[in-house]
Amino acid sequence: MCRVKFALKTIPLKGSVRREVNLCTSLFFSPCSIAMATKENMTSQRGLLKSIHSRVNTLANRFPAINNLIQRINLRKRRDSLILGAVIGVCTILLLLYAFH
Repeated sequence: MCRVKFALKTIPLKGSVRREVNLCTSLFFSPCSIAMATKENMTSQRGLLKSIHSRVNTLANRFPAINNLIQRINLRKRRDSLILGAVIGVCTILLLLYAFH
């Protein structure tokens, strides 16, 4: 016989109720374990990216040509992001105007 503890009471469970409780707990803990594993993976990736970023910055400070190249790449990324944002904004406005007329 399986027992489940609620607050200060212990309730004995039998048969199908025990299966239902086991199913519910497995359905609860499965996504939780997946989320915890994902969090650990993301944390390790963040550490790896931080170390790569610091190495690139060290190289950029040592060699001005690399620093100049990185600055130009970042400038182009920023420009491309602004252009893409403007295009998405204009398309959204046009879509709303079309939908409400």
